[in-house]
Amino acid sequence: MWETLKDDRYAVDPSKGSGHNRGIAVDLTLINKMTKKELPMVTGFDNFSDIVHQGFANLP
Repeated sequence: MWETLKDDRYAVDPSKGSGHNRGIAVDLTLINKMTKKELPMVTGFDNFSDIVHQGFANLP
C-alpha cells in the first residue's frame, strides 16, 4: 500500500512500521442486536477522504 499511496495520513512507511501493519488493528462490522442487521457505516471500504480522519466531527 505504501508504494501506491505514500501518504502517511493513510499508510505507514514499512521501514517505520505501525501497530496496524503489525496485526494489532481489528476490522469489524457493527450489528444491531435487536434487528440482527448491519449498521450503516459512514464510508465504504478503503476510503481515503477527510471523513475517515480521527478528528473529523461532521458525521451524519
